[in-house]
Amino acid sequence: GLRGGEGGSRRRSVTVRLQRQSPLVHVKANKRDEDTALPQLLIDELARATPTASRALANWRERIYAGEVGLSMFGLQQQVADPIGFVLSCVLGFHGLVDTMGIGHARIQAFSSALNQGYNPAIPFHNGTHAADVLYCSHMLLVQSGMTIGGQKNKEKETGTVEDAVLEAGSVLALLISAAVHDFKHPGVTNAFLVNTNDALAIMYNDKSVLENYHVAEAFKLMQSPAHNLLHALDAKQYREIRSQVVRMVLATDMAEHFQHVTELVSTASKAKKLEGEHTIPPSSPFARLRFSHSHSSTDPHISTDRLLAILLHTADISHPFRGVEAHVEWSQRLRDEFFAQGDLEKKRNMPISPMCDRGQAAKNFAAGQIGFIDAVVQPLVEGL
Repeated sequence: GLRGGEGGSRRRSVTVRLQRQSPLVHVKANKRDEDTALPQLLIDELARATPTASRALANWRERIYAGEVGLSMFGLQQQVADPIGFVLSCVLGFHGLVDTMGIGHARIQAFSSALNQGYNPAIPFHNGTHAADVLYCSHMLLVQSGMTIGGQKNKEKETGTVEDAVLEAGSVLALLISAAVHDFKHPGVTNAFLVNTNDALAIMYNDKSVLENYHVAEAFKLMQSPAHNLLHALDAKQYREIRSQVVRMVLATDMAEHFQHVTELVSTASKAKKLEGEHTIPPSSPFARLRFSHSHSSTDPHISTDRLLAILLHTADISHPFRGVEAHVEWSQRLRDEFFAQGDLEKKRNMPISPMCDRGQAAKNFAAGQIGFIDAVVQPLVEGL
């Protein structure tokens, strides 16, 4: 909730009910930031110097709240200098986490500013715009599936209550932080390249999910600074739980884990009708079948909350094929260019050129490769969800 007046009253009510429902929320009162309700300041700060900028950003905020499937970060990038900071402020506010977790406006902006310094804009795909896009898509998947913990609701959904939700506040915060940092300091090459070149990162992380381990480790190094620590107000127990979730979620973005995710979803889907607490989702939602159980038991037939949120993040990471044709083409071309740059490095080092990284071959089969990626990778994952 980013509005004052009646909206502010509703936000406080949501926060109280959310805290009542979420026993894992342990915020130290004396650690809470004071600047937790500054939406107009945010818009004024980020607006370009044009008369209509404030209205345009207010409209972007509402579109983010609504969870539009086709919303593109390329459009938002033309309006704000810091898409990560704008989206992060919006989604934390929407889900009631600004108040619930005591995270202030200045801290969010300091954190996002530091993230932007770690995302290299010269890298075509794995840059800050991609991070903002994955952050938004993670939120969008929650909204489209009905799995929110409160915040501003569309008029069509105002009959829903916080008690109807099934997500813990800490889990949603972990998902959103994971999305923002999941490619932090990405060098623009693949895990295989780092392993095959005996890179220092591959040595450090023993060839296992090298980049993913690096991203999340660097993110928590960043949050060691008090000004950048979004978890500053939590007690030690809550901090450890959320940190553990963030680590697991970011590691789950490794494409080497993809088919394990799909297998787990498919094996669970056959039992979906047995799940309790199923939400009523608008038929128009492409994720109307997305649902889950809170069980964390290894013997329970349901997929756990933590695992599903990790798979949601992985889905957001490869979501551009179902987010609109223009965005898909742009992101695909950017990833192609990044792969080609790696292929050039491999050629210079007299190494075998990795699949999809050879300019002379992959360019000829670009469209066919995208169709294959959608059919073999993206579609089974989305259908599983």
